[in-house]
Amino acid sequence: MPPLPGLAVSHGLSAVVVDARIDELAALVGTAALGRALAAGVTLGEYLGRPLSGVRDRYDERVRRRAMTTG
Repeated sequence: MPPLPGLAVSHGLSAVVVDARIDELAALVGTAALGRALAAGVTLGEYLGRPLSGVRDRYDERVRRRAMTTG
């Protein structure tokens, strides 16, 4: 996933470092929060979407095999 808030980080760092505007520091914190929210959304989507993908793990296969043989 590309760094989506990269332009905001670039502008914020430029304002703080080059122009010495400390008021832009709040924008950098907001941009960091946006990046973390995007990463959390991707992780949560993969976590919640895994049961829907139909891929079974080894434990699930073993339980199904035992259920078929003990009938």
